[in-house]
Amino acid sequence: MPELTVIEGGGRPVDEKTSLTRQAFDDLLMEVLRALGRGDDHEFRILRAMERFINNGAEASIPAGEIIRDRLTEIHETLLRQGPDNSSTEDSKAIIEAGLQVLAESIADDRASRGRKSQRANALREAIESYVIARERRSRTHGWSYLQSLSKRMDGMKPSD
Repeated sequence: MPELTVIEGGGRPVDEKTSLTRQAFDDLLMEVLRALGRGDDHEFRILRAMERFINNGAEASIPAGEIIRDRLTEIHETLLRQGPDNSSTEDSKAIIEAGLQVLAESIADDRASRGRKSQRANALREAIESYVIARERRSRTHGWSYLQSLSKRMDGMKPSD
């Protein structure tokens, strides 16, 4: 029986520079997200990752634009569409996806961005509410209440907390 091999890049052979460009893009994306989480990039990690992406991309057999498009699609599918097929995971993914959309619109500064940000924020709230409702439904099937447990954790909190 013949051995079948899956080749990344839509059937094109992937050279070392293309692989390095993909990895550099992943690193660049990761460093941007980490810097947003930290609130800084004092060590210029984003710049170094961008330089690696540009330098490797110039010599890759696949255009950098295709690499970006393909990696974003792959990352989106991996992070937001795959995994255990249960509503908890799906609800979590909906929150992540909506949160990223709110983040993107928070950065945008065109005229329509305020409206889009408001719509995305509403979608995020709905995703969070769906998550909480799903958790409560599941907990009730096991004889307890997620909301009651959450409420107990909030007891003693001041309104300003």
